[in-house]
Amino acid sequence: MTPIIPVQLGLLDPLYNLFGWILGSLYAWLNNYGLVIILFTSAIRLVLMPLGLRSQRGTLRQQMLQTEVNEIKRRYPKNQARVQELTQQLYKDNGISMMSGCLPTLLQLAVIWPIIYIFRAPLRFISGVDFHNISKIANLLECKGLKTAAQVKNVAIMDIPVLNGLHASGSALQQSVSEGWIKLPQLINTKFLGIDLGATPSYYPWEWFGPEWRVQLPLVLLILITMVT
Repeated sequence: MTPIIPVQLGLLDPLYNLFGWILGSLYAWLNNYGLVIILFTSAIRLVLMPLGLRSQRGTLRQQMLQTEVNEIKRRYPKNQARVQELTQQLYKDNGISMMSGCLPTLLQLAVIWPIIYIFRAPLRFISGVDFHNISKIANLLECKGLKTAAQVKNVAIMDIPVLNGLHASGSALQQSVSEGWIKLPQLINTKFLGIDLGATPSYYPWEWFGPEWRVQLPLVLLILITMVT
């Protein structure tokens, strides 16, 4: 039996649990993992949109003042402290915050990181399966040769292999349910439009077009589309 890294409680746990509860409620309503991801990420984008627009306006106003900033630099070429002081005063006089461009980015990171964390452990955060039960299921899958020791060891932060293992093994699922470790409604279906959203994309481009291209390529394209939009 592989020792499992225990859950480390952190400052962001309440946020993980909140987002997980929202995603779990959406899944219970829609019963479609892909639609849950689309709806939740769209809602997050709408919430952050005003900050993004404000940041863009601030950037445009900074560009409009670039001529004056360049003039300050020309007047004090060897006094960087004076340049910074006058530039900050110029921005202040025109109602521009030096942090206006950073705030939206920081907020997006503060939101995106919990989402990524949650989607790596959907059984724990979305389905609400107790971590100790997830550990028991992981050890069962390892004993059956369905999961590696490394996958079992890290189920605290990545329980997707456990979810996939239950989908792949009817006997493991039956035993887990009979032992009370998981209920059938907690078993998330990660398939969406023929794409297994629970699969892990490869880091190696040649594998995107290899024998498993039907799995790898759609996942990579989905990630690229998300980054572009």
